[in-house]
Parts: sequence; C-alpha cells; structure tokens
Amino acid sequence: MKKGRRALAFVSLVVFFGALVFVTYKIFQIRTVTVAGCESRSSDDIIALSGLEYDASIFSVDKQKVMEALSKDPYIKPVSVDIRYPDNVLITIEERQETACIEKDGAYIIIDHEGWVLRFEAGNGEPGFPLVKGLPADTAVVGERIGTSDTFKIGVLTRMLDALKGAEIAPVIVDVSLAADIVVTLPDGMRVEMGDDLALDEKIKLMKASREEIASSGKSGGILDVSSAKKAYYREK
Repeated sequence: MKKGRRALAFVSLVVFFGALVFVTYKIFQIRTVTVAGCESRSSDDIIALSGLEYDASIFSVDKQKVMEALSKDPYIKPVSVDIRYPDNVLITIEERQETACIEKDGAYIIIDHEGWVLRFEAGNGEPGFPLVKGLPADTAVVGERIGTSDTFKIGVLTRMLDALKGAEIAPVIVDVSLAADIVVTLPDGMRVEMGDDLALDEKIKLMKASREEIASSGKSGGILDVSSAKKAYYREK
C-alpha cells in the first residue's frame, strides 16, 4: 500500500510539474512584437528582419542577436530591444536617411548624416545630395561608418548637416577640408564661410537673414562670411 501511494504521489507530482511547465510555456510565448521608430518601413518588415518568431518562448529572445540581425540592413539603426513579460517584445529603431555623398574613384558614396554608408551610385552625373569635400574616405563598406583617417571631421559634418536640415537649407557642397573653416556652397553659387561648427544656429540665422537682404538688392552668388556668428560680411565675386 505504501509503495502504491508513493508511486501515485510521484506520478501526481510529475503530472503537476508537467502541467505547470505547459501553462508557463503558454503564458510566456511571444504574442506581440511592437516596433517603434518606423517612418518609411513597415513594422512587419522590421519584425521579419529581427528573426523573432511568434509563439516562441519569450525566454529564448537574445537581445544582442536581434540587434545584430537588424544591423544587417544598412538603412536600419537598432536602438533597443525590450522584453515586456509575459508575451511582448518592443523593438525601437531609427531609419537612416540618405543625406549626403562623397565622391571616390568615379562613384558617389551615399551616406547618412552620421557618415554611415548606405549605398553606392554611379558618378556619371550630378549627385542628388550635397557633396561632401575634405573628408578622407579611406574605406567604404555598405552598412558601416565611412572609414576615415580624420574621425573628428565626421562629428563636424554631422552637426553641420543636422543644422542645415533643421533650417531647411539644401546645400550643393559642404567642404570640411578645414574643420575650423567650413565652407557651404548654396544652389545659387554663393559660398558661405561658416568658420568652425560652434554656434551653428546663430550662424545659420545670420546666413538666412543676410541672403534675403542680398537678394533684395538684386545680387546673388558671391562670398558670405558668417564665421563670427554676430555679423555677416559679403563680397561679390
């Protein structure tokens, strides 16, 4: 009798733990994957890139692997992967935007504002993006930041491109050959001497106001110096 009771108790215990494991597995299955940061890409596209599978155990999610999988798409910048128990995974991304280009070996390297290489384009015409000059492009691999011997200039370029975009100014050329003497060429041919990348908001406001004044006098092109951030100096060519 005692052996029978012990056997029954053991079987009951096995059944109990089996049921517990089954219920736990069912509760902690991936049922929802939420994507934040999509602009042009669909959430379904990002989920497919992530490698996550619905109904898989949420405990099997490897955040680092998901980030690495998303990074394989050059236009996706993974920000974070958060597990929200019991059944949700939140993926946060940023979409890299084609912002500028660098000419190298007869082709254009299309980059985002942080210098990440997105694609290559044949250099047999005018680039559709601002042309960056003065940034050495030692190596260029799609999905990686431009390889350069002067990494400081990448930060300078990023700040300049962001400031110009925020002011809705589309330059033709951004020359960072000298980080302390950045030159921006505008569509009308005007060369704007920016100086360094400090006080960019003030310099750009001064640039816009000065251009309006110059245009009102019937002039265009020439050289505009706003490097002091306090006063603009204009000279015709």
